Amino acid sequence: MCTIMEAARHEAREEVLRTISGEVLGIESFESFEPVGIPSAGFRTVSVRELRRALDAAYEAGLFVGRAAGYSPF
Repeated sequence: MCTIMEAARHEAREEVLRTISGEVLGIESFESFEPVGIPSAGFRTVSVRELRRALDAAYEAGLFVGRAAGYSPF
């Protein structure tokens, strides 16, 4: 069973991922949509540059959250 804090954390994480995927990769939804006869409709080709930008954004978001929580690796 999910606690209120776990649910809030999950929603916040999903919001960060939606923001990064939308702004960097142009992907507005994680819902897969596969019309009959088009099995590849749920896939998108992204450039290495776009992937790098998305990974950088996710890393920076992780650092921000860690700092906000008072975590320091040193």
